[in-house]
Amino acid sequence: MSESICYRAFQSAVLAVGSAELVKQCIRLSGSLLYVGNLSYQLTGRLVIMAIGKASLGMLRSLYDILHIKMDLAICCLPEYAGDDEDGNYAQLMGIGESSFMQNPRVKLFFGDRSNLPNQEVVKGSELAYQTALSLTADDLLLVALTGGGSALLTLPKQFHNERLTLDDLVHTTKLVSSAGADIQQLNAVRSCLDELKAGGLALAAYPAKVVSLIVSDVIGDPIQYIASGPTFIEASTTQSQRVQRCVEILRHHDVWDKVPEKIREYLESELSESNSRETRHPRVTNLVIGNNMVALNSAAKSVETETLISNSESQGRYVLPIILTNEFCGDATENGRLLAELLWYTARYILKLLENDSHSLAVVPKEAGRSDEKLQELLAQLAKTATASGNNLAQTSLILNACLQVASALAKAPKNAYGGIVFLLGGEATVVVPHKINSNTSVEGGRCSHLALSAAIRWFELMQGCESPTSVDIGLLAGASDGLDGPAARGGGMWVSASDTVCTENTYREAKEELRRCNSYGFFRKNHTGTTLPARLTNTNVMDLLIGHHDSLFVCVTVVHWILGEMAQWLEREFTDRIVPGSNPTSASRLPLSRLGRPGNIPALVFPSGGMAARHPRNATAKWLDPHLKRRQTSEQLSLLVIAFILRCQLIRSSSKCIKWHTEHVTKPAQLMQCDGGEMVQWLEREYTDRKIRGSNSTSASRLPLSRRGQYPSPRDPSGGMAARHRKGAIAE
Repeated sequence: MSESICYRAFQSAVLAVGSAELVKQCIRLSGSLLYVGNLSYQLTGRLVIMAIGKASLGMLRSLYDILHIKMDLAICCLPEYAGDDEDGNYAQLMGIGESSFMQNPRVKLFFGDRSNLPNQEVVKGSELAYQTALSLTADDLLLVALTGGGSALLTLPKQFHNERLTLDDLVHTTKLVSSAGADIQQLNAVRSCLDELKAGGLALAAYPAKVVSLIVSDVIGDPIQYIASGPTFIEASTTQSQRVQRCVEILRHHDVWDKVPEKIREYLESELSESNSRETRHPRVTNLVIGNNMVALNSAAKSVETETLISNSESQGRYVLPIILTNEFCGDATENGRLLAELLWYTARYILKLLENDSHSLAVVPKEAGRSDEKLQELLAQLAKTATASGNNLAQTSLILNACLQVASALAKAPKNAYGGIVFLLGGEATVVVPHKINSNTSVEGGRCSHLALSAAIRWFELMQGCESPTSVDIGLLAGASDGLDGPAARGGGMWVSASDTVCTENTYREAKEELRRCNSYGFFRKNHTGTTLPARLTNTNVMDLLIGHHDSLFVCVTVVHWILGEMAQWLEREFTDRIVPGSNPTSASRLPLSRLGRPGNIPALVFPSGGMAARHPRNATAKWLDPHLKRRQTSEQLSLLVIAFILRCQLIRSSSKCIKWHTEHVTKPAQLMQCDGGEMVQWLEREYTDRKIRGSNSTSASRLPLSRRGQYPSPRDPSGGMAARHRKGAIAE
């Protein structure tokens, strides 16, 4: 259930920031007047459109639909990526009629490399954009549509010694900085110093024309100077020399200064020696951010709210609350993955402790929950450090704890088929540091999202190994790139992982850690067929990455367990006791349970008579024994008891014609359960809930004896040769 909620939330978030829709909401043409938001422009001269970035084609489509009558020329630089088939079918990729642009003489399309690095065609398109901007006059209007990925798709190397720096040198420098773990701001700061059009270069080239830039932000905090490296942002207070100084500091900080190409170092050193003269041109520029990740997160939160009974009376037993933790998530992907895994884990345990305190009243928080409270505060403090320096944009601890209390209170009163939990929503962009010792020729396939997701799955395995009583909740994390392309290899758009089945064995754990070290996350997922990969396909937007973590509270089944086992205990007592041997007290319910050791095929009792096998068995003793024991059991144990009850029911319903009807309107029918999950579940029970110390007579067999000793779990089946005989592997499943 967690997976479906997260997928729907992710889809809602992406649709909310679709670039085509965002443009339609802010552009309107009336005669010769162009309205952009609250501003208006008289179209007396030429109208030139430049669309740059991963979602530029969607923006261009909307602009063309509205302004094609007035438009003189449109230049669009977009990624060359056609999904999994790599067949170059762009119409199939986007589905918005871009093939018609190929035949339109007023529209020029230039396709960048699918690796998110500039190529010669991008340089060709950028040269055309530069020369077109230089030709504009004061009566003309340049309308720029910018989205994430524009830094690589608008690239024109700087002039140095009467020739431009080579594209190969620029790409090599960019790779060095990116692999060293630089964030997007640092990466764009380096690009800006080496490129003609970045850092306001396009707006300066268009002077004295009016420039309007519509921006879909893919940078934390929406700093216009960093989005697509700020081609229309003029920072009058900063000189070229100061920008170069900042670039050199970044290269030295990441220890790559000596590794950048010699021509790049020579150019930067020559620029440092230039005078600090300021720009005398003052372009008429209007920059408008029309979409960002907060818009996406709000839409995802609304999608989650429709899933919950707390806010929707028509929902069927769903108690799910969304919390937007931050839209400024950044930092190392490995550490952040572990942090999010722990946050989801301890939030689930906190709610579990609240429920175990009292299923009817949650006015008093138990000590165990208080300790979980402290752990949550510690994790949120760490998360604040990954968000921003101030951490002001992070959800408060009290908000999360109150949400947990609200969900727990709802679950305590829930119907028998209810589930619930917290959905954490985060936006931002983590970074992956590629170890220097990784050979550049080694084939590795990774991305920010898949790397973070794999790190989370590894941490869940560690937490479960170190937990005596693992929390029985379905914990999962969806880490997706909003643009649909996660990482330079573009092997997927993101990844869904869960605590239960992504990394669940020691061998898988060791392999996962090694592939994480090699930054080969997609390689791991493809080889092991674990997790669920989002398709690598452009989404027509780019607002960084979206992280959606959720846990379905399977411990709401505590109520179901009490109800089912209560009836089951009474039913066992009535139907499956020995009616031949009377007890010592004729007024009691004098049937003895069929738990005498050594009888082939006998059924163990849930509780032994307190006075031995010949003593009387008081009425309702089984039911009375169950109640206090259930309260002490962890949820995983309660669920195992439930499975045992189901197995008993399924086994006996075939052989007894006197069975009293058991009401199962609100639960899965036993036969259906056995057909779908029973086989796997009983094998798991045989592994986990048998005595590992006492060996059978056959060393080659699965020699664990069932825990059918007094006061412990009943065995679904006794060994056919008696309790001292070996217990053949697979006997329970059979």
